[in-house]
Amino acid sequence: MEFEAMQDSNYQMALPQDNGRMVNSAPRRIAIGSHPEFRLFELNKRLRQRPEDAGNTWWDSFISEFFEEDAELRLQLGVEDVPRDFRLGRTLLPRFFRSLFDGGVSDVQFTVSHSAESCVNGTLRLECDNASMITTHTKPSLSKVFTEGKLILEFGYDELIRIRLWHFSVRGHREMIPRSFVALHHRNQSALEALSENVTLQGFTDFTLKYLNVSRQCVVCTE
Repeated sequence: MEFEAMQDSNYQMALPQDNGRMVNSAPRRIAIGSHPEFRLFELNKRLRQRPEDAGNTWWDSFISEFFEEDAELRLQLGVEDVPRDFRLGRTLLPRFFRSLFDGGVSDVQFTVSHSAESCVNGTLRLECDNASMITTHTKPSLSKVFTEGKLILEFGYDELIRIRLWHFSVRGHREMIPRSFVALHHRNQSALEALSENVTLQGFTDFTLKYLNVSRQCVVCTE
């Protein structure tokens, strides 16, 4: 874990900018409400509005708002240095997103930079090589985790603009804690050693990784 100062201005989710390119076999005007980055912004906003005691009903409603009925989520990451591909169907998505907040995580946001967009055959596609999942942890210590990789999102191009495919390939992650927090424990060697330990594996908590592994409908392909 890196002992770096937090600068909130670096981590805020701004309104999406049209910094990608729009390609369409049959050109058509894209309203801001159907802009893929704007839908990702709305998803982040809804996660921040999550009640602390959000139960199954809230998470089912969240997934229904942003994902199609036959949606699929794919994760590619290396667990214990073994590349793995996790695939989850629509019925598993509520519990997956809920697991991201287990274990002391207070906030989860997804950001993209310099993304490319296309619209072909009724599918909106966003592809970004510089995507991040940013999680704020309050346990076991205050920290922010930046999980970086390539994100591909495919949306149905209708009045709902919901996600058909979520594909996140993780390249690596960084864990940071505020210097002020380290300063409080600078005389306690055991506390500093504890702070230096990672709180995630490839950016995901044990709760999420265990859910991925035990889910009966999750296909794990080990290369």
